[in-house]
Amino acid sequence: MDIEEEFREFLVNVPRKAGQLKLDGTPRKMAELDPILQTRNHAIILDYYGFGADDQIMPTYEALGQNYGELTRERVRQLIERNYRDHLDGPLPIAKMVDAVITQRDFWLEPDLLQQLQTKSLIGNFPTLVGIIDYLRSQGLSEGYTVCHANLEKVTRNSYSKHEARVICNESKLRSLKKHLKAAYKVPGLVGLGKLSYVKGPKTTEDFKVLKDLIVLNEQTWSAVEGEDLWYIFENSDGNSLINAAEKVFSIVESIGVDHLTEMLSHSLRRRAANTEFPSESLIRTWIMQSRHFVVEDGLASFKGTPGELGDGEDILCNIMRGRGAIPTPEVTKSLVAEGLGSANIGKLIFNSPLLFIDKKGGRGNYLVTLASDLAFDQNSTNEKRYDRFKDRLSKIGNTDQASIGTRRREQSILADWIFGQKNKRRCAICQRKYSRNALVVAHKKKRSQCSDSERLDPHIVFPLCIFGCDYLYEHGFLTIVDGQVQSGNTGLSKTERSAVGALVGVRLKPRWATGRPEYFCNG
Repeated sequence: MDIEEEFREFLVNVPRKAGQLKLDGTPRKMAELDPILQTRNHAIILDYYGFGADDQIMPTYEALGQNYGELTRERVRQLIERNYRDHLDGPLPIAKMVDAVITQRDFWLEPDLLQQLQTKSLIGNFPTLVGIIDYLRSQGLSEGYTVCHANLEKVTRNSYSKHEARVICNESKLRSLKKHLKAAYKVPGLVGLGKLSYVKGPKTTEDFKVLKDLIVLNEQTWSAVEGEDLWYIFENSDGNSLINAAEKVFSIVESIGVDHLTEMLSHSLRRRAANTEFPSESLIRTWIMQSRHFVVEDGLASFKGTPGELGDGEDILCNIMRGRGAIPTPEVTKSLVAEGLGSANIGKLIFNSPLLFIDKKGGRGNYLVTLASDLAFDQNSTNEKRYDRFKDRLSKIGNTDQASIGTRRREQSILADWIFGQKNKRRCAICQRKYSRNALVVAHKKKRSQCSDSERLDPHIVFPLCIFGCDYLYEHGFLTIVDGQVQSGNTGLSKTERSAVGALVGVRLKPRWATGRPEYFCNG
């Protein structure tokens, strides 16, 4: 018998209390039990503790009341009390055996504890222990234990479904783990990727093992093993030097080669002394490829976050170097001195700026530095490969002139993938404001009905337009594109309409969206 079977048997065999006494001292006759209501009451109790047939996890009194006939919260509580808790004289035998397994350790990963209990045939095929822990507490068992998410926040009925990884630990262990995890948050700050062995707090091998489990399971964490060491970063943390450096790089470029970005981020970390080891370029490259902050396609990385702001010295550096390609470091130094910068700042700007790629082939004193935005030539072949790949995908759809609904949907899906890739946000091609994917339309530069079959199969036939005016203005001819620049289209506009159009006239499309045959921008 397992814990659920024991519980069900207990509910069925709950003794009925005698009725109140009559005036003559004899007990009143007990009312007949309604078997339908009794079955409902048992189902409510089983659901509440996670044993129900509907696989409900941590349902509230309110939710159970709605599921079982508009019962009030108080009525559900009373039913659980009167049909279960009021009849307990102590812990049930199987429940005590489950408690004995749990209390063998002060910390469990939920899957490990589930497996242990299932191996001993104490529980069935349960997805979680959340309800069972509550059930044990109702019998005075496992009172010092709690179920937490990997970030050590206690699981609640509202938070349960938001995070998959869970742990079970006693209160004493939880307090020490919170201190260790807090210390672990601090390590990656200046060095970008933190090394587990540098965390201060854990004393034993077991302490480090538990902390490692928490870091790896945390949904906000990226981690990787190099040699025998775990390296990690909490990707939702503020003030991380790697993320800050990436924000600066992508303030001057939309995308950049992964190899270049790796080197630039790596040397940017060394602008400050650190008491811990810096991550290798190999680790940084792996992080870029796997991080939620980047989208990588064909060796080209783009940033999913918000670009950062440059400091005064960095603005000067960009103004000096933009468009000049690779420049010898002495020449850059001379230009920065002329701008009034001191030698200490100049050294950091040149050798530790995430904005510069350093070519060290000529030896120290003869380094060549290139601004990130001037590395764009590396993107040409990559962009061509991506274009060819999407054109090939479109060509496999077949004839689009007599397209079925299914074919049209596949075509639209591929074109949307061409524009957005893995990004959730893009800039409108015309107003150039950044919007979420839902606020942008995959718009045809030339009306689709007027496109030839070959034009429909060209990825360059579309560009992203926002639903806040640009799509409407372009589709109805109020705006047109000539030589990559936005111009006014239809005449006879009202004053308000002219104002809306005038605010966009003169905007120059980014090369990515201006590319394509000139006749594509014929939206009349």
